[in-house]
Amino acid sequence: MICNSSLPSIKKYNHYYIISCCSYACEGATALFMHESEAPKRISCDQEYLSGDELLLFPESGEVCIFVYLNGSIDTILSALKKTASIICNTKCSSSVYIISDFPPAWVSFILSPLINNETLLSKVFCTDANLSCEQLLSQDFIRVESILSEGIKYKNRKIKRLSLRELAVAIRYYRGETVNNFSQTLGLPAKSVYVYRRNGVAKLTALKQWLNNERAKQSFK
Repeated sequence: MICNSSLPSIKKYNHYYIISCCSYACEGATALFMHESEAPKRISCDQEYLSGDELLLFPESGEVCIFVYLNGSIDTILSALKKTASIICNTKCSSSVYIISDFPPAWVSFILSPLINNETLLSKVFCTDANLSCEQLLSQDFIRVESILSEGIKYKNRKIKRLSLRELAVAIRYYRGETVNNFSQTLGLPAKSVYVYRRNGVAKLTALKQWLNNERAKQSFK
């Protein structure tokens, strides 16, 4: 479902930001908005939480535009979405977020919606295909994440449960190679609890990967 009619104009903002580990994506965003009042500011996705210095980059009021380009390893992609949620939930300005990726909108919604858990904030999050041209990007061929929340994801006739905040945090560190004991010390949680979070989180993400592979296989035969 395309939501062109209800989207705000991408070119109306005074402040632009980009979250990506890809320098080419950042250069492209800078070129796309080079005639605006200021160049987009790059926000790191190395850490999934908004730092104090990064928080100062955002205005106290008004509306901002954030582009999120999902690419790289699974831990980087998950970290970028967690960083996006941190910005949406912890800044005082109103953020319109445009997520650009090769993932289906349902996949993005599955990961992002539990992190925000606020329909008003989610109503300003949109996603689209990474293969769009600049002209298509500016023509606003985006899908509103909020519009697919109720659909959920099923694989082999079983609905995949969404990840909790702890499950996602532990899974990110698992994919980065961090041990249970190390994360247990960092969070101050029992190692057994961290293990359970890791087991459940990785199991859900594995099921989600199987669903994703199945969806992509369907598309290749169309």
